[in-house]
Amino acid sequence: MVGVIVGLKLLHVVAGMWLVAGLAGRTLALAAARHSRDIGVVAEVSRLGGRFDRFLVIPGAQAVLITGLLTAWLGGYPLFGFLQGAHANWLLLSFLLYAA
Repeated sequence: MVGVIVGLKLLHVVAGMWLVAGLAGRTLALAAARHSRDIGVVAEVSRLGGRFDRFLVIPGAQAVLITGLLTAWLGGYPLFGFLQGAHANWLLLSFLLYAA
């Protein structure tokens, strides 16, 4: 069981890197679109930003949530912090930030 939890933690970290790469790519693409005066360039670079969203940001965010919840559940971590009588509330806070 420990090997499964370690594997899920690794997948969670990789999913986080996947998400951050998508956010960075989208931000750079949209910044390039913002600074261009050519409408064709703006349109194409904006489409590129949409591809970053579709292929990296959205699936990466979903993978972070799923692997995080699975890791917490299988590892016996209290998902709801003080509501479950735990002293640490970082999982609850993380979940609330994700939901916002």
